[in-house]
Formats: sequence, C-alpha cells, structure tokens
Amino acid sequence: MTKLLKCNQAKEDLIGTNKNFVERLIRDSEGAELLSCSKATWWRRVADKTLPAPIKIGSMTRWKLSEVYSAIESFEQKAVSDDSSVAAERPSKRSGQA
Repeated sequence: MTKLLKCNQAKEDLIGTNKNFVERLIRDSEGAELLSCSKATWWRRVADKTLPAPIKIGSMTRWKLSEVYSAIESFEQKAVSDDSSVAAERPSKRSGQA
C-alpha cells in the first residue's frame, strides 16, 4: 500500500462521518517516522516550508496531523509528475546508435 493510500485511509479514520472531531497533534519524532527520515531532516523541511509550520503550546511544538498528511500527498503528487516529465524528456535509443 502506498503512503498516499495510507494517508487517505488515516484521514478517513480520523474524520469518519463526524465533522466534529478533535485534531490530532503530533511531535517531531512522530512526523519524522511518518516520512521515514530523521528529526533533523524533519526540521529542515519545516525551515524550508516544505512541511507546515508548527503550533506552539507553551514550550511544546506540535503539528496538525491533517496538515502533515496534506504535505505528504503533495510530495507524492509532485514526485509522480516529476517522474513523468523526466521520462518524457529522455530520448529513446534506436538500434545502431550508441
């Protein structure tokens, strides 16, 4: 199952049919685990605005899970479109040419 499908399923599990739900907030370590990266990489992505800005609650820093899922979806959509454009730009090899 791709990350996009997992994200969609998790969003449906969160929201369900009830629009009155409590937004889950995650830590940097949980976000890094979602992206399969280190906490340092997570913070670099926050700094370059690839990931959403955090919410500060006292001394705690948290992210809305739904915003993180949206960012992951946009990564995957961009990666798919980038892969398609790269494949379209590659010249095809013809027999007899090096």
